[in-house]
Amino acid sequence: MTSQEGAQLDAGPPKMEFIPTIYLRSNDREVVGIQGTPLTLKEGSCGKEDTKEKKLTASYVAKEWKQNGLGGIIYLLDSKCQKKALEALQYHKGHIIIGGSVDCKNARTFIDSGASHVIVDSYIFSDGQIMLERLLALEKVVGKEHLAVNLSCVRRLHKGRSKFFAWPDRRQEITSFELTEQGIKLIAHHCSRIFCMNFTPNGKEPSSIDTELCRWSMGEEYIPLRPLSSWRNSAQGCWISL
Repeated sequence: MTSQEGAQLDAGPPKMEFIPTIYLRSNDREVVGIQGTPLTLKEGSCGKEDTKEKKLTASYVAKEWKQNGLGGIIYLLDSKCQKKALEALQYHKGHIIIGGSVDCKNARTFIDSGASHVIVDSYIFSDGQIMLERLLALEKVVGKEHLAVNLSCVRRLHKGRSKFFAWPDRRQEITSFELTEQGIKLIAHHCSRIFCMNFTPNGKEPSSIDTELCRWSMGEEYIPLRPLSSWRNSAQGCWISL
């Protein structure tokens, strides 16, 4: 991904792109997970073992992304680390996507601070049901062009048929929102990107992209999938650009 593309994820021609991602938690270590960040850091090699032994900050990684012509995603695992994410945005404005703990109260702050997009996940679900009014409110707050939706899912048997149901937060129950062409188009009408990771039934990250989900998501019209790389494999998630 070039520096101009950054985290804007323009649709462009059909192709796959790897998107560097870091996960933040409000503890002493701050960066608790790294995916697809092929950087040589002074604080460490930024590999899988590095997060266990060394303290990496979101701001430091953002600087390295900028220096290496990369954009990326900063995913907040709890709301207490918002300050760290806002600090990181100052070092690479317009090229970082913020996900996790996003709602109508903080979404505009992330965009005004330099995020190219915000990813909303469990906020638009309640008791397993889609809350469209919350999605509409977020669209109004940040604009469709800055809004992305996490529709990560799980395959389940329902009335004798295998179907995909949204499961954006594995700490919460699986929703009743089925990923159908009509449902996806409804969500896509109010955002610029949809993120989808196909979890296993026990909530584990997949070893590969579900081929049926790929075929289904493409439908009659090609929809580019952008996998998020990891240290184990290169198919732990995908952006569905609609």
